[in-house]
Amino acid sequence: MTAFQLRIESSVRKRFRRIHPKHAAQIVRRLRMLETDPRPHDSIKLKGTKSAYRLTAGEYRILYEIDYDARVVTVFRIMHRGEGY
Repeated sequence: MTAFQLRIESSVRKRFRRIHPKHAAQIVRRLRMLETDPRPHDSIKLKGTKSAYRLTAGEYRILYEIDYDARVVTVFRIMHRGEGY
């Protein structure tokens, strides 16, 4: 399978710097998985969207979109599980 390119929006990068290193490591592991499999078995499609998904990484949720034509996964939000969408 051909790998996907991972793009992370600047607002996500800024937020990521404030996350505890333990949780950040969990998030990084999950992000690396998206490069080879953008729809892991535990990803959940977000209702009302064409290609946006949610993935759990410990206490955090990763929200991302998949562009299959360009083979790009764009992470547009990382949030603590207690935060709303």
